[in-house]
Amino acid sequence: MAQVTPKWFTPLTEEKKENPKKFKVGPLNSVQLWEVNTHFKMIDSEHIGLSFEGQKLALKYGLLDWENVKDEDGKDAKCNQANWHLVDSWCLNFAAKEILSLSELADAERKN
Repeated sequence: MAQVTPKWFTPLTEEKKENPKKFKVGPLNSVQLWEVNTHFKMIDSEHIGLSFEGQKLALKYGLLDWENVKDEDGKDAKCNQANWHLVDSWCLNFAAKEILSLSELADAERKN
């Protein structure tokens, strides 16, 4: 089985834009995934979801780079937690979900 590696993706909210934001995300290691998984909560009687804190942890560990994210002066912004405010919440949400998807694949590979 091939190793799960970081990948670039474009969130749905960005796909039709002229210069869409793109995010490089990678899988979490087993300890990081364990920590993130402690932040799942019940949304209603049938659904669970990742809390805000869990999404922040996923991004902290798995968001590796980005493209087309500009600072207040229109310059390329460095990909770091201090600049997350430059990205809309939907993009960050999609990035966190993509990180978890990659992490679940990587975790399954570790079990084999």
